[in-house]
Amino acid sequence: EYNTSRKTADYTGNYFFEELLFTDVQQQYESTKNYSGHLEEIFKRAENMSNVSVFGNSSSYEMQNIKVTARAYEKLRGIQPRFADTVGIKLLAYFSSWDILFIAAAIFGAYFLVFRERKSGELKLAAVTKNGKSVLGISKIFSLFIWCGFSLSVIFAVRLAVIGAQYDLSAIWLPIQSVEGYLDCPYSLSAAEFIAISQGMKLIAGFICAVLFSIAFITVKYIVFIS
Repeated sequence: EYNTSRKTADYTGNYFFEELLFTDVQQQYESTKNYSGHLEEIFKRAENMSNVSVFGNSSSYEMQNIKVTARAYEKLRGIQPRFADTVGIKLLAYFSSWDILFIAAAIFGAYFLVFRERKSGELKLAAVTKNGKSVLGISKIFSLFIWCGFSLSVIFAVRLAVIGAQYDLSAIWLPIQSVEGYLDCPYSLSAAEFIAISQGMKLIAGFICAVLFSIAFITVKYIVFIS
């Protein structure tokens, strides 16, 4: 507990921010400690909403949504988050400028694998061969996916090394609800599993972006050729 009478600022160097820091830490500790009570509040809200006349129709979207939410949180009854230093894990889970770098790498892959080769005429030469278009299309899509996976892996490895050098990541195997800002997460996952799933979603998003830019690069080339 922060001793206001002592008036020290050992962590932030500022009394005001020091009090904010300790208030935030205390709130996080209390929320993780009373997680079962937090779940009970969610169940009570769901029950109260289901009793409201506007949600009374059991087949309505709102009622179905209330039931699905209650069932999702029901599976979390056995989970007990722990209070821990999760700043580094939160940085790994959040969207950041590193993710923008990955999207840029995906677009670069589309440029290198499609636009440059079309500009040089290599794609046109391959397309006129037997089954050239289908084989070429599959190989380019596969190459884009491999490139996106490689780029994401390298960026995440560097990001993990940088964050790991500054913050403690030992709580990565704790429930995701232990991480500040994720107390209401309705999934029974560890922080590591949550990060892995988020990386997979980023891979899919980056791959789709690369494919769309590949199509755009081909279209732009056709427009230039026709004109």
